[in-house]
Amino acid sequence: MPDAPHNCALPFTRYLCGPGDYTPCWYNGRVKNTRAHQLALGVVTYSPWQFLFWYDNPGMYKGEPELDFWRQMPTVWDDTRALHGRIGAYASIARRSGDAWFIGTINALERRTLELPLSFLTPGKTYTAALYSDGAPDGSDRTRVACATRRVTAADTLTADMAMNGGHAVHLVPAP
Repeated sequence: MPDAPHNCALPFTRYLCGPGDYTPCWYNGRVKNTRAHQLALGVVTYSPWQFLFWYDNPGMYKGEPELDFWRQMPTVWDDTRALHGRIGAYASIARRSGDAWFIGTINALERRTLELPLSFLTPGKTYTAALYSDGAPDGSDRTRVACATRRVTAADTLTADMAMNGGHAVHLVPAP
């Protein structure tokens, strides 16, 4: 299974020229990254043919609420923004489909906190942000994902507190 440094190099190498085939895994015990990292890969890696359970069994699905992120994620995008990155260390990408934005942030070999300015959002609009982060930023439980929601605007900044080999994912939709 690809490790976190490999995943954090891909946006700067393989995905510069367009889409590629990449399959995040969820239940497979060989995955050494956190599940929040795996969740965020769907946004960080551009692949119009995304499927979470390629190496897993969909029958193993246990109703984890964080997988709502995966169900809502499209396979093609209208806009892409690079937010942060350092080859092999971390990468943060925002992608838009219609009115919805998705942010994927992945991290490699050390615990890291990144500030994610939301200045790419439409000014004057309020959004509902569904946040998915490492449930144990100290790295003690790679399978737990913390889920939260909050309202945000283009003036706000989110904080991604990530474990070693961790990640952070966000789904933003215009608030009703």
